Amino acid sequence: RAFPALGDAKPQVVEDPEDQQQLLKSKAPLAPAKKLSLPLAATLPSVRALCWELARLGAVVGFSWLCEYHPIFPHSQKYWERDQYYFLCLLLFIFCIRDIRYIKKNDVLNREQSEEWKGWMQFMFLLYHYYKAEEVYNSIRVMITCYVWMTGFGNFSFFYIKQDFSSVRVVQMLWRLNFLVVILCLVMGNTYILYYICPLHTFFFLMVYVAMGIGKSVNHTKWGIRWKLLALAVVILAVWDVPRYCLFRYTFGFGLGSDPSIGATSGTLWEWYFRTSLDHWSTFLGMIFALNFPMMTLWFKKVESAPENTRLLIKGAAGAAVLAVGIWWTAVFLPLPKLDYNMTNAYFAFVPLLVYVFLRNLTPGLRSYYLGPLHSIGKTTLETYLMQHHIWLTSNAKTLVTILPGYPKINFLLVSCVFIVLSQELYRLTMSLRGMLLPDSFAACARNSLGVALVLGVCWGLGVVLTMAGLNGPWVIGTVIIGLALAALMALRWLLLAQPPAHHNPAHLAAAVSVHPRRIVIVFGVLLVAMNTLSAYVSVFTAERYMPAVLLPPPPHHGSGTSPSPGQLSQPSTTVNCVADVNLGSWRSFPCREAPGAILATPCEASSWVWDGPSAHVCGHERLTSAEVLDLVGSKHVLLAGDSIQRYLYYSMARAVGDTAAHGHNGSAPRHSDISCSLPAGGSLRFLWSPFAKNITSRLDTLQARSSSLPEVVILGAGLWDALHHRDAQDYARQLHALASVLDSIRRKGTHVLWVANTRVVDERLNTVDKQTFMHESIVERYRNAALGPSGLQDHVDGVADGYIVTKDRELHSVDGVHYDDNVYDTMAQILLNQVKDLTKPAAGSSAKSAPAPAPAHELCSMCQPKRVLWLVCVIVLLIFSMDNFFGLPTLITRVLGGADLVGELTWEKAYGPLHQSLGIVPA
Repeated sequence: RAFPALGDAKPQVVEDPEDQQQLLKSKAPLAPAKKLSLPLAATLPSVRALCWELARLGAVVGFSWLCEYHPIFPHSQKYWERDQYYFLCLLLFIFCIRDIRYIKKNDVLNREQSEEWKGWMQFMFLLYHYYKAEEVYNSIRVMITCYVWMTGFGNFSFFYIKQDFSSVRVVQMLWRLNFLVVILCLVMGNTYILYYICPLHTFFFLMVYVAMGIGKSVNHTKWGIRWKLLALAVVILAVWDVPRYCLFRYTFGFGLGSDPSIGATSGTLWEWYFRTSLDHWSTFLGMIFALNFPMMTLWFKKVESAPENTRLLIKGAAGAAVLAVGIWWTAVFLPLPKLDYNMTNAYFAFVPLLVYVFLRNLTPGLRSYYLGPLHSIGKTTLETYLMQHHIWLTSNAKTLVTILPGYPKINFLLVSCVFIVLSQELYRLTMSLRGMLLPDSFAACARNSLGVALVLGVCWGLGVVLTMAGLNGPWVIGTVIIGLALAALMALRWLLLAQPPAHHNPAHLAAAVSVHPRRIVIVFGVLLVAMNTLSAYVSVFTAERYMPAVLLPPPPHHGSGTSPSPGQLSQPSTTVNCVADVNLGSWRSFPCREAPGAILATPCEASSWVWDGPSAHVCGHERLTSAEVLDLVGSKHVLLAGDSIQRYLYYSMARAVGDTAAHGHNGSAPRHSDISCSLPAGGSLRFLWSPFAKNITSRLDTLQARSSSLPEVVILGAGLWDALHHRDAQDYARQLHALASVLDSIRRKGTHVLWVANTRVVDERLNTVDKQTFMHESIVERYRNAALGPSGLQDHVDGVADGYIVTKDRELHSVDGVHYDDNVYDTMAQILLNQVKDLTKPAAGSSAKSAPAPAPAHELCSMCQPKRVLWLVCVIVLLIFSMDNFFGLPTLITRVLGGADLVGELTWEKAYGPLHQSLGIVPA
């Protein structure tokens, strides 16, 4: 999410379906093939090589498991930094232009160019995830479309040229696409749909395979293959693009459900519909491009051999025409909001793709050079996509791996180096193991496939047993792995010694004898002690440096009159309580982020709240985007009641759902009155002005009496006005006791209740004598403690947002000693939203791997756009029957400006004849 390399290779054979230069150029010699490992054999070197590769695979995957579940340092939160994002993009470009490489055979869309293309898209995609760059979402969505398009282009080319429809070929391709993701699903406990790129490419590969395999006798005819593609278009249309009556449910409903799961908050059926709908035409359009590829190649060849004036005129006009189409798309579709753009992607995202391909190949000079570093990145797109979830990022790409806390840029550099090296190693391992275990022999391929499935099944069963027994710590798992490895060595020794003497190889026999059981037991014992000692050291090191409160007993309560100190609620505990632990965080300084329309005249720093508690990565606490907030509360009714703090939180909540006009600085805006607004998904956001605790009790009583249904979420807070005007902390405690019974009543009816602890008062900034006398911090602390103490509201609410912790280091950001800047209230709103997210999860707060709460119901076929489908069908017919990949524009311009001789050279026979002749095919 750039992803799979769409083909693979066998020894001595070019098999990558993207290699158009080798597949479609009839007289060009085949390029050297990738070398895979030799097939597995019953010899010591072969078995030893297999064990070595498996050990390396286990080490890399084990390291990713430690990064995910047992990091030495807590995971960090993502943050969007526009300047940093574009700086890195420009830095890569500057680095790459110093390594421009030349290729002699400058074929159209050559292999080096396609790897370069994948490389820069993958770089942008990875940065998008690392920095949570929501503002470039639409561009990233187009890049994903490009990869799905490549699946159709590459695999159609392979089946058209190689005509290899064997089951071995299918198994080898499925291994390439799914081997690593299956390992990750088993190790990380994730679902297949979480890594949605892999099922997406797998499905569309199978679609191409079936489409090309059925009626393969017409694949090389002039019109038969084109009518077959039109038939496939009708199937795609019926499955995805018939409003309200599409066949998607009947096609994929078996085995996919609506229950929330990891990676599919609305169920796997909706998630699969959403993912496939975004690109359900992309692979098909790639197949058309591959079919027309020889005609496109012939057009470039003939135009480039024309007289200079004719060549410049035709290419200039064609380039301008294609560029104009790209500008139209950029002006009309690229600026759309995310959700609106998603509805257009399937029908228009191929436009910038074709524009890029045409302009990138417009001249021989452009085709003769490529950028080396991007080419290297493009070779491991599948591995970098998968491993970003657990080595570069963590918590399924929600947080950041941290190996150097407090230095985000240096940490980025170090983690990136580790991430790239391990991704390249996993690519090598995947291809090496494929060569060993899935050779071209059908019998060996079938036997080894069953063996792999059996081994994975045994490992999975052992993992289940260990988990049920509670033996799933890193040192226990490491010990088991070492034990299995040593058991394998003993089995290997027995097998070698059991061979007949005539088959004994002296070197192999010496190796077998050296693996004595006594030595194995000694090695196992030493490793066991070492791992246990290391595990204990890491646990103590982590606890001492990052969880000091875990090692300390909780502060005692000295009677009912003594309450917790400010911020005590936010101290970590030995058990993970996500709703409470969301208050664990701190303010970090970052370079200033540009505000829309702002001009930064001098360098400066801005602060951002970061969840850095020991449970942050477990609970998945993060700053939610507007889209995520809408998914969370867009269909809910959210009520805030209290004083000015809750009013500011109301405005922050409104900003969180995307209302950029929501602010509390307008002097004409309502202050001591109720406010409300509607949310896009049918919910509402409402503020009730209730400055005293007794006002909140009265308003909730009235709400229960008059309303048949209560809000799903209620956020409350009080104490400042009681301190300033009533000046009686004991009476305030009695008012809270009365409020507690009302809260218990509404909670029994399914409402989640959250309490906002008062923010810190900055005494020196209080601007009235009354506030300086009756509302300074020491007095407000008593009111705060009355609400959070043993006799307060803690047992009567679902969670507390600790305003004191958020504001204790923000004195300079207080406006009047009581109120703070928007950044503080936006942070408190994010804390509250994360608490709502935790409360609405099944088994809330237990683990970030818990299945998410159900999202609002979605309707299948809802992404169908009939008018846009009509446009796309017209384009498809034009592409198929004009045999022109670029909207028919180059052909049209050639007919107008090129003359009869040039037009006469552009025929199907001259484009496909040499190719078919080299393949030994005589089309009907």
